[in-house]
Amino acid sequence: MFKRIVAICIAALFAVTGIAIHGRSAQDQADSCGTVGEVIERYINAVGGRPAIEKCTTRVYTGYIVNDVDWEKPPFEVVPLEVYSAVPNRTVWVERKTSGVARSGFDGSTEWRLNADGLEVGSGGPRTKMAWTVNPQAPLNILEYFPGLEYKGVTTLGDKQYCTLESPELDRTYYALYFEVDTGLLTRIGYHWYLEDYREVDGVLIPHRISAGRKGGKNTFWFDEITHNLPLDSSVFQIPDSAR
Repeated sequence: MFKRIVAICIAALFAVTGIAIHGRSAQDQADSCGTVGEVIERYINAVGGRPAIEKCTTRVYTGYIVNDVDWEKPPFEVVPLEVYSAVPNRTVWVERKTSGVARSGFDGSTEWRLNADGLEVGSGGPRTKMAWTVNPQAPLNILEYFPGLEYKGVTTLGDKQYCTLESPELDRTYYALYFEVDTGLLTRIGYHWYLEDYREVDGVLIPHRISAGRKGGKNTFWFDEITHNLPLDSSVFQIPDSAR
């Protein structure tokens, strides 16, 4: 009887403290997702794997933006949207607003924007999270857009656990990467960005909805159709002739 009581007490102690008899405790295992490289590689595999991703060299999105609760605009605005992207880092956004068509792009070296107010031309190459998100091979070049990532453990947000990567060069509030422990998918960037509605296109899972919180409201990007490997001439991404 005495031995049985001792065994029961020891079992209860393990249950309370989380200590495992063999190897790491269950809590320790939950708190470790591995190295930065392992987290990224799991994400790559979760969305379809390297071979499938490498086949995607261009991508065209069609959908719309919902602008919600903006103090300077109507409380609910829907803007038709097209996005053209090509590896390694060229993009063009076309927003068909009631006031006219607004275009913004990056030709590989220079960023530009053309709207009713005229043309703005910048310099250098933007490395924004949105530019990364629409890149046809985004999962393969995370470290280019989010340099110096470090593993920060498991974060619980709401009812989900996330493997968390952060860059000391970027504000974690806006750029921390949260990969779901259960699926390996990246579903949050910072505290206000959500990558949602992953669907398969040509063997690759792609978020078809991006919810981006901002001061005074939220922008939600909804994509009805995503197409790969359409021939996109380099002129698509060049600064409009009016800038020359």
